[in-house]
Amino acid sequence: MAYSFSYKKNCFYIEDHKNTLSDNEIYGDGKSLYATLTSLTSGNDVESIDNAITLNHEVNHYMQDLSINACIVQGTLLDYIAAYSKELSRVPAIRFPLNQKNNYEYNHQLTLSQEEDNVLHVIDKLYKIYDFIFVRKHCKPITNPYSYNSIHESLFTENPLSVDYILETYAYHKAYWDSFLYCNSHNESLLHEIVKRNKVYPVIFRNNSYVVNNLKYDIEWNKPYQVINLLLLLGLDNKDNQAYLNYCENYIPRNYRESPAINIHSAYRLIFETALNIPSLSHIMTEVYDHQRNIEEFSPVHRFYLIIKAIRENNGYPEAVKGEDFFKTFHDWVSNIYGWLSFEETYNSISYFLYKRAEESKEVIVNFQLTALYHKHKDFKRFIQKQPLDVISSLGLPVIINNSKGFIFNQFIGNFIYSSAGLIDCYSSFFGDIVKYQTYSLEETSADKISIIMNNNKGALREIVNRLFSSATINKYLNKGVWRCPFSQYGCIRASQACDSFENFIEILTNCEYKILRTREYKSYLPNGGGNVKDCMFYNYILDNNYNFK
Repeated sequence: MAYSFSYKKNCFYIEDHKNTLSDNEIYGDGKSLYATLTSLTSGNDVESIDNAITLNHEVNHYMQDLSINACIVQGTLLDYIAAYSKELSRVPAIRFPLNQKNNYEYNHQLTLSQEEDNVLHVIDKLYKIYDFIFVRKHCKPITNPYSYNSIHESLFTENPLSVDYILETYAYHKAYWDSFLYCNSHNESLLHEIVKRNKVYPVIFRNNSYVVNNLKYDIEWNKPYQVINLLLLLGLDNKDNQAYLNYCENYIPRNYRESPAINIHSAYRLIFETALNIPSLSHIMTEVYDHQRNIEEFSPVHRFYLIIKAIRENNGYPEAVKGEDFFKTFHDWVSNIYGWLSFEETYNSISYFLYKRAEESKEVIVNFQLTALYHKHKDFKRFIQKQPLDVISSLGLPVIINNSKGFIFNQFIGNFIYSSAGLIDCYSSFFGDIVKYQTYSLEETSADKISIIMNNNKGALREIVNRLFSSATINKYLNKGVWRCPFSQYGCIRASQACDSFENFIEILTNCEYKILRTREYKSYLPNGGGNVKDCMFYNYILDNNYNFK
């Protein structure tokens, strides 16, 4: 059976759509995450290896949210936009959704208090940055700073790219690179069969030309995974491209570490990481709005185009510096050309921002990110070349899976331990108390470590549910003007069609069968009052965070 997973961006968990993973493997109730990923390098059949690659792809996305600056900045923007939207929801005169053209013009003509006007303009600034960097697609500009003077120029100026394309390409191909690096000789032929079947490398070299047999199916229909690779292949025009494509077509992953592919894939990894290594949101806001810096400087897509140009004009890569990680050497070489922050300056910018947030809020997930960033900065080469589960395990961080059984926390501390939290009592269990992040030392007993880890996982789950609902409020107040419960299609076993799109909670309260009791600390806000009431988690979240129903 082919597995089906998807990563919930900025919510730090993987959705298991076919309920294939479990925390109860001993009793035959499914297969664990660890057992599934073991097939990545030691699987004995095509299906198990393919499923492991599929899951590893999504674990790569989790690693991106933990340790790639662009993902951290995007999540921060969404958090701030949701918070400011909530503040504006309390202003009687404001019309929603904010991004609707008529509403935007109306709201900016209102006479508001100084505080209300400030909130409106801050959310404008935040959204403009979010929209330009993370929502829009950008072609390579035709202006001189970006010109390649290449016969393939039109491919870059006519095929718009987004940040998601870079992230998807990186996660998708790294899942295969991991399997190539660590596979044993017994499953090389199986891996090659999977690569051919899935058309991982659709470009071939024939008669001194690059050829794609079915451009529409192999490239256009798979743009998030393939168009970036095509542009890198043609933009860099490496002298080893012919040997590389021949190897991918006929031999991969045989002798992968000594093949033409190893250096080319390493170069792609350098380009992705450098393009995505932008500074913190506070730095971007200051530079764009106070110092009038061009926002393109902080756009991973524009950085991607410029990195290719730098390599083309240098006819290759910079010389290695003895004793220095080559990623730092490469990053600083490109940064020096374009006036970007250096490797150290960028790390200091993002880590200081996260540290202040972690210190103030003690958020569990922010501390996960700080841990990942510190170790990535400390040993970049090992961090990005290892399989993601190995890195996550070494850092003592969980991988969180969600399916109809609830949330499954996969945690490594000496041995893998699994813990589950069903959705049915999620709100009452996890919103009664605000859980703060706790650290543990080597001197702690195993029992104490496990207790602290379980508490942190409880806090992480609380934050995940908060992020799901926060995203839904952005949809309501900024974009579409309707509510959509994040559990309406996946997670709530009693969701009705009414939960998927509605303008007023009264429409669904009588239909929703999600029997969640409100916690004792909160009073009932329903018209009839009366203490605790049975209603949906989403409704409780809106009430408890003092949103104004508009």
